[in-house]
Amino acid sequence: MDFAVGISIPKETSKKYKPIFHLIAKFLNRLTFGKVWRFIRFSSGVSKEEINKIYNNKVVPYAIDIAANLYKGDGNIPVSSSEYKMTYALLKKVDILAKPFGKKLNSIGLSSISSAVLPLVNRGTGSDANATIYFEE
Repeated sequence: MDFAVGISIPKETSKKYKPIFHLIAKFLNRLTFGKVWRFIRFSSGVSKEEINKIYNNKVVPYAIDIAANLYKGDGNIPVSSSEYKMTYALLKKVDILAKPFGKKLNSIGLSSISSAVLPLVNRGTGSDANATIYFEE
């Protein structure tokens, strides 16, 4: 419930829907790369040999690392890694599901979900970790 408050869900609402939040949290805590791979294996380009190395790794710490990249800058997960390939394939599926909401996404400046998340995974050649922000009064 504290996490729900942290993502701007009022405490009363989190208490009201506690069983639902509990089920979602339980699902996410049990989610491994192996389970995700079964869903996207054909579109991910990740072979059975590659996934065996990370099959039992939990997804939540990886997702937290991606979220932290928003604040620390420069997503540093190699494009050649299994994690990146799986993230890319999953986000492409999410983009397809989000197509009906295209106008809403455009209204907040997004062309797709993947265009917002992939730079957090790997920034590419551009760097923003040591960016300077200027403020004039």
